[in-house]
Amino acid sequence: MSDFRFSIRFILFWMILFAVGRWLFLFSILGLLDSVPRPEIFESFYAGLRLDLSTAAYLLLPSIPLLILFNFTRWNSVLRSVHILNRMLIIVYCLICFGELALYQEWHTKLNTQALSHFQHPAEVLSSASWQLLLLFCLPLGLFAFLYLKLYDQWLAKPMPHPSSMEQRPSIIWSLAFPLISVPLLIILIRGGVQAIPITESDPYYSKHQPLNDAALNPLRHLAKDALESHSSSSENPYLAMPNETADRIVSELFRAEKDTTVLILKDQRPNVVLILLESWNANVCGSFGGLPLTPFFDSLAYEGIRFSNFYPAAYVSDQGIPAVLSGYPATSRVALVNDLKKVSGLPCLSIDMGKNGYETGFLFGGELNYGNLKGYLINRQFDHVTETADLPADLPRGDLGVHDYLMAEEFASIIHRSKQPFFQCWFTLSSHSPYDFEPAPDSEETNDYVGSIRYADRALRHFFQLAKKEPWFENTLFILVPDHSHGSPANFDLEQKEYHHIPLVFYGNPIKEAWRKREIGNTFSQNDIATTLLKQLGMETEQYHWGKDMFNPYSNHFAYYCFYYGSGWVTDSGSVTFHHSLDEPLMYEVENDEQLNQLTRQGRAFQQAIYNDLLSR
Repeated sequence: MSDFRFSIRFILFWMILFAVGRWLFLFSILGLLDSVPRPEIFESFYAGLRLDLSTAAYLLLPSIPLLILFNFTRWNSVLRSVHILNRMLIIVYCLICFGELALYQEWHTKLNTQALSHFQHPAEVLSSASWQLLLLFCLPLGLFAFLYLKLYDQWLAKPMPHPSSMEQRPSIIWSLAFPLISVPLLIILIRGGVQAIPITESDPYYSKHQPLNDAALNPLRHLAKDALESHSSSSENPYLAMPNETADRIVSELFRAEKDTTVLILKDQRPNVVLILLESWNANVCGSFGGLPLTPFFDSLAYEGIRFSNFYPAAYVSDQGIPAVLSGYPATSRVALVNDLKKVSGLPCLSIDMGKNGYETGFLFGGELNYGNLKGYLINRQFDHVTETADLPADLPRGDLGVHDYLMAEEFASIIHRSKQPFFQCWFTLSSHSPYDFEPAPDSEETNDYVGSIRYADRALRHFFQLAKKEPWFENTLFILVPDHSHGSPANFDLEQKEYHHIPLVFYGNPIKEAWRKREIGNTFSQNDIATTLLKQLGMETEQYHWGKDMFNPYSNHFAYYCFYYGSGWVTDSGSVTFHHSLDEPLMYEVENDEQLNQLTRQGRAFQQAIYNDLLSR
């Protein structure tokens, strides 16, 4: 087979693989595309064509010098090296392609380095994946890897006969012509054409529906670029949009309140505090927050207490969301601060400040806290007691992730019963995280595992409060219920929509003054504001929480910054804007006019830049 013919077939081979991969990806996300016109769906093939060609050319690049060497030597060992290399590339591509299919079902994002970093704890990754997701990964992976390798062997790797005479060798002219022609053509393909600016990973973007843009974006190219960016962003701020002095000034104005005051909503400043971190809850499944009526008991608490109805998470995974709640520290895309304990050691934390003021502090989780290094963070931040599955009774039934919420409700009530008052006790639930292997209710007929898990978690909450109400400490306990992050819901919002990230926050309990009960607060706030707000109510120092504001200070500005893997969002009472990290212009927005769009864009960009500068400086 001539070198030119091999190169052409190689490019075509990979274009076939990329097209099949795109078909499979689109088929797997059909549920997210119900409202999308079919022609717009198929347009993803055309939108991703140039980047696919560029990626195929990159994959051919390592083979070119070996083919040139083979031209001059005719060593079959060199040709065998070419085929071994390309078979390895096929296997890597299959791992990425089908890993992405599985990941997208849960995270609604493409495979990335942050997801891969979780494989530092492979047992936890496997236990958190449902058997359906494992099948979605393993079966297609094995089948298509076999088919692709067979196609490669038949089409590109047929053995070349060993030359028995000089006549079988290509001429010197032909041997020189191959690199002189192929290398420039390869460079043009890699650049995506002869235009002034080479093709980038943002070129395939064509739709307002992000899943379609994700379908058009080559998974191999995306992961490679993401790995390079993750490495460079560890020492450089990737979100520079303005001079740092300007960004700092804008952020300072955002946190400046006309008066440093608060409205005290508690009867006294020494209540017990119970914080319940609800795994992966979304406001769209809570009737009290305008969503589906899937959480009747939680809704009853929300209606009796104070519910914050325009509330947002800091980020999209637990190892970012929990520090946002406990330390009031914003998250940044692709980075979990808790993975670097040197940076964690400088963070404030509710456990430290409440511990200094006489509170006994504890954190309970039914699974393993080494996932995302949360255990290191919690111990570093001086919780008196950190309890995980290894510390629980061995006879407690366990699922793949650990002990499920209904049984953990009893454990949590028991732990609080033994605590010295005043206490600050936290419970991080787990059953609303895949693989959803809890025991369903006898009359349950849920077809959606996530919906079923939310109903189950709500029953677990009811069980805990039934036990708690029998305890003498209940009357003097403030309960705070908030998710660690959001999750896709039956409403099928796209990941970049602010509705996807909308989460509930509820303050509930007898310590709340009667005049403040049964209230809805519609101002915009985020997880970063919880620590400052709570400590203000307890009469404790809050200066160390630079990134939070007091939600009961009537002079506080109302805004929330959240991020997801490839973008971020900025929400205020009057509008919102969403950014994609690879695009200069906002991805989407809800504003009254261009002036407001410019203002919100500037604020969101400044906040993103300032928090990353702070992260680098720690």
